[in-house]
Amino acid sequence: MLLPALLLAPARHTPHLAESATLIPTRLHRAAGWGVPAADEATVYFLSKEHELIAARRDTGAERWRLRLAPGGGLPRGSRVHLIGGLVVAGDGQLFAVDRDTGVLRWRAGDSAALPGRFLGDVAESVWTGSVDGSLTAFDLVSGRTIWQAELGAATTVFPPIVAGERIAATFTDFDATPPQGGVAVFDRADGHLRWRRRFPRATLLSAGAAGPPVCARETVVTAVTDGRVYAWDLETGEARWEQPPVAAASGPSGVVAERRDLRALAFTPPRLFIASQLGALLSVDVTTRAERWYQASPMEGSSGFAMTVAGNRIFLPFASGRMAVIDPETGQPLAWLAKDDVRFDWPPAVVGGLGYLTSEDGLYGFRIGEL
Repeated sequence: MLLPALLLAPARHTPHLAESATLIPTRLHRAAGWGVPAADEATVYFLSKEHELIAARRDTGAERWRLRLAPGGGLPRGSRVHLIGGLVVAGDGQLFAVDRDTGVLRWRAGDSAALPGRFLGDVAESVWTGSVDGSLTAFDLVSGRTIWQAELGAATTVFPPIVAGERIAATFTDFDATPPQGGVAVFDRADGHLRWRRRFPRATLLSAGAAGPPVCARETVVTAVTDGRVYAWDLETGEARWEQPPVAAASGPSGVVAERRDLRALAFTPPRLFIASQLGALLSVDVTTRAERWYQASPMEGSSGFAMTVAGNRIFLPFASGRMAVIDPETGQPLAWLAKDDVRFDWPPAVVGGLGYLTSEDGLYGFRIGEL
């Protein structure tokens, strides 16, 4: 399959994320944190490395309640927390819905061996999850019962599904293929009817698996592939719209395209698509014109993380160094770094009402957007 390449702005040099002011977040709670928290007007909800879901006050960090989700041992098998209605929805192997005020478990669902909690996707009237057994499942938000389930292959990992209007989109990797082969599928939101399914083009000898969940960008589903390419597909028809080449194709010597694995995190804020890279790069693309707006790299910080947050007119992108870049989405310039000696910030924050909250191995931290 041949796709039109995304238009790239000519680059005479590779700009680097400059050193800027460092903001040290304030520790609010001492439980070893894990994943991306969620917050409402009064409380922060976060996972701990001890397989707990913890609610702490936003202003003081005082603990409101704590609930063990799974037996101890090993790392948590989930990293996302959702707030909807009076519930907190989180995953740790299985799925859990917890009363937001009391911490009482309302329901648990899913086969822990299939890890639906690890691949927890979007939450609305249903809770949509992927798995390691090839299933994409919609669970009822109120009861936890299964509403519908789609099968994508026995040896297939299905990544966290996303809501795209009246559709549900998910990427997957088939590990029966040699090398593993990925793709994307779109279903009806209400009943799970398959609308279309596409395999990723194999552009090199590398695995062309899914590098993570997709994003919905206007009328397209945008997917990242483990060979470093990014593809956009028409949401309704599945037609290939455009391709973003690997980082090496855009920034390396003319005519040289290195074949190497690269997991590229995605985020979308109209009309801009942000694409990170394990090679330490971040670029902004206008999905309307398909033109590259800016490109930044931070080789001294190592690989970028597997996820980023765009909120409060800021991009929050963790790096392998344990520091987190706070970037202006208009220019790509760093506004600040979130960092603290001997503390790693590996997960992007939740941002609510001008305040940000993020986890680290030694606790839950908070910071003010206005200080960045």
